Amino acid sequence: MKVILFDIDTDKKNYNTEEKIINLWYNIKYNNLGLNPVKTLTNNREVCYMKRESEGIVIETSESVAKVRASRHGDCKSCGACPGDNAIVVDAKNPVGAKPGQHVVFEIKDANMLWAAFIVYILPIIGIFIGALTGTWIGGKLGHSLREFQIGGGVVFFILSLIYIKIFDRSTSKNENTKPVITKILY
Repeated sequence: MKVILFDIDTDKKNYNTEEKIINLWYNIKYNNLGLNPVKTLTNNREVCYMKRESEGIVIETSESVAKVRASRHGDCKSCGACPGDNAIVVDAKNPVGAKPGQHVVFEIKDANMLWAAFIVYILPIIGIFIGALTGTWIGGKLGHSLREFQIGGGVVFFILSLIYIKIFDRSTSKNENTKPVITKILY
């Protein structure tokens, strides 16, 4: 899944004013959110995908993967208002050869984050809804209390969605295309 922000024919020498305004608007909007537009060439078309950049410190390396310690978001970097450690550890591809102790920039595709957020937050809600509808149907067929079957169906489908999330998490962590990538070494 890829987020296409704009699609411009690369054979054109001069873009019209509307295309320039759209490009400028996307660059301002997404760069202010900490997103980095990345352009790729596909079938003679220039397509822009969004990637989120974050900074972190490499704490461990093994082969082509590095463990990077990063704060949850940019606002947490030096605030200190939250108790405890607010950092997360991310396994990232290491094509630049970063070593432990180095500060690096890594990027995560936004499409991956959107899909994962949908699976984690929306799928259980959909599961509860479908479970309640299924419970209503089964309770109606059996002639029992609908409320009990609705609650039971919602709970069963919620648990099934949690099992699916666990399976999705394991498959995603093994998939090389979903891993963050270290793009540069800061110092």
